[in-house]
Amino acid sequence: MPERITLAETRKLQEAGEPVVLADVRTDRSYQDDPLQAKGAIRVPPDDAVRQARQLGLDAHGTVVLYCA
Repeated sequence: MPERITLAETRKLQEAGEPVVLADVRTDRSYQDDPLQAKGAIRVPPDDAVRQARQLGLDAHGTVVLYCA
């Protein structure tokens, strides 16, 4: 899987039935300024992303799309 993925590529994966996790990794301040998230996204604070990902049971072999804007 590429290190970068476009919105169109993400949608194609979702439409093909691929398991895709959207992770909102904005800083707390950015999130507080605008708490809207992509549909179905989970909140993963960037300062503790690895522990949070494990705690949430994110699949290391699946597609996880991180976004911060």
